[in-house]
Amino acid sequence: MTDVSALEAKEKARGLMDIEGVIGIGISTGSGNIVNVYVRQMTPEIREKIPPQVDGTPTRTIEVGEVRALQRTDKMRPARPGISIGHVGITAGTHGCLVTDNVTGGIGMLSNAHVFTDYPPAETMDDYTILQPGVADGGTTADRIGQTERWIPIIPTSEPGTNIVDCALCLPDSEADISGDILGIGIPTGTQSAYQDMQVIKSGRTTAITEGTVLDVNADIQVEYNDFSANFTDQIITTPMASGGDSGSVLLNKANNRIVGLLFAGSGSITIHNKIHNVMDNLSVTVSGAHANGPVQANLGWVMLLSLIVTGAYYLYRGGWD
Repeated sequence: MTDVSALEAKEKARGLMDIEGVIGIGISTGSGNIVNVYVRQMTPEIREKIPPQVDGTPTRTIEVGEVRALQRTDKMRPARPGISIGHVGITAGTHGCLVTDNVTGGIGMLSNAHVFTDYPPAETMDDYTILQPGVADGGTTADRIGQTERWIPIIPTSEPGTNIVDCALCLPDSEADISGDILGIGIPTGTQSAYQDMQVIKSGRTTAITEGTVLDVNADIQVEYNDFSANFTDQIITTPMASGGDSGSVLLNKANNRIVGLLFAGSGSITIHNKIHNVMDNLSVTVSGAHANGPVQANLGWVMLLSLIVTGAYYLYRGGWD
C-alpha cells in the first residue's frame, strides 16, 4: 500500500506537468519515497527546471521518449501474444502463445503453418525468418524476432490424406524478446478440451479481443487457402470471432483462461480452430505456464458429433501468396 506522504508529494509535484517536455508524474516507495518525473527527452532546460525535491521528497527524472497508444501492428519487445507476426515471405498473422519445445527444451511462439511458413504444404523453405510485426504491418528484416523451428505440412485436397492441425513453432533469437502475457487477456492458466456451448475468448492482430460460443467440437471441414484447398478433421467450430490477420490466435475458455484451441480459418458465419491437444501432440510442444491440463469436459446431455463440410471457409491471415 502506498503511504499517504508519498501520495501528497505526488499531488504537490503535479504542477511540474506544466513544464514543456514533462509528460508524467509518479511515485516510487520502498526504502524511501521518490517523485518520478517522466520527460519526453532530457534537455538542459528541463534539468534546470525540475527541483531536486518536492516538499522534502526527492525527485527522479526519467527519459521515456514519445508515449503513444500501443497498436497490435506495432513492433513490441518483449512481443506479447495477440500481436502481428509472420514469415518474411507472407503478410501477417497473430502470435498465439508461448510454448515449451519438447525437442529442444527452448521457449517458442505458437502460430499457424500458414503464418510461420511461406507455403505450408512444403516440407522445407529457403528462408526461415520470422518478423514482428509482419510484412503487412511494416515489418522488415530489422524486425526479425526468430526463425521457424518446425511445422506440420498441410496436405492439399489434390493429394491423399487429411489434416488435423495448421500449426508451427518459432524459436526466438532471444527469449528476452518474448512474453507469455496475452494482450488484453493475461497469462493462460493451462489447457483443456472445448465443449458444446463453452463461452470463449481470443486476442488477435486484426479484431483484437472477441468473444464467442463453441458450436461444434468434432467437425470435418474443407478450408480454402490462396491457391489450394485442404480437408481438416476433428476441429472446433465457434460463432464468428475473427477476420484476416487473426490466424494464430489461441482460443481460451473465458471462465478460467485455459487454452482450448488454435484459430486458423473461418467465414462470415463461423470461426475454425484446431484442438489445442492435437496441436501440442503433433508439434511436440507444451503450453508454457500451463501447470496442469484440465479434464476433458463434455455436455452431459449429449455430445455433438456433427461433421461439417463448409465451403467458403478461408484461412485467416492478412493477404495471400504471390
